[in-house]
Amino acid sequence: MLEIKNLNYKYPQSKFGIKDINLTIEKSTVHALVGENGAGKSTLFFNILGLNKPDSGKILLEGKEVIYKKKELRDYRTRVNLVMQNPDKQIFYSNVRDDIVFPLRNLKKSDEFIEAKLKFLANKLEIGDLLDRPAHSLSYGQKKRVAIAGVLAMEPDYILFDEPTAGLDPRLTANMTQLIKTLASEGVGVLISSHDMDFIYDICTHASVISQGQIIASGTKDQVFSHKDLLETAGLKQPTIARIKSECNLPNINTIEDVIALLKK
Repeated sequence: MLEIKNLNYKYPQSKFGIKDINLTIEKSTVHALVGENGAGKSTLFFNILGLNKPDSGKILLEGKEVIYKKKELRDYRTRVNLVMQNPDKQIFYSNVRDDIVFPLRNLKKSDEFIEAKLKFLANKLEIGDLLDRPAHSLSYGQKKRVAIAGVLAMEPDYILFDEPTAGLDPRLTANMTQLIKTLASEGVGVLISSHDMDFIYDICTHASVISQGQIIASGTKDQVFSHKDLLETAGLKQPTIARIKSECNLPNINTIEDVIALLKK
């Protein structure tokens, strides 16, 4: 379990930050963090990853508080990692193969382990044909998959995804959705931020709404997304399926396929 308790952080020389954040991410779940631009999503992500040290409060991984020292943070980030919105900020090597295996070499893994892991990831993310290509020659979607491979190489227990479908076409969005659902089914705890509310509703099991640096609602996705007025107060739009369920009193509708099946009857 990844726990954020009474977390406060304010940027130096600024009034902006996050206030009294309480959040729990469990393994095998997909937890959505939704809010308008400037609500505090990225600030919270940076605090969870240990890039910013909170002014007060604490973060606990499996009951142990995060220690803000170099070695401890390095070990922590092998278990809690981030897939950034822009893959160009996460790919550092000119060659795809070298970029993916860099964290494993840094952890002094054996050549045999690295090759086996690379083969596994190439198959999982369908990037086998990209391994020997220069990173700058890849499309945006290909770069996304390479960046994810670099994170998955460390076998983290928890992954933060910042706008994972931004810039992706419908086919790649569907692939990303399936990948994240698969990771959760394999025991990974996922915290995901996105402005695509229909994507969020489809993929998440739990959700939290952040507004002006504070969590104003948290619970299962139906508990949170059934409150249209609260979402609008936070500058958000109610997901389509959640709106249909609420306004038409259809509690068993969970996907667009359910809606189609009902209309056909």
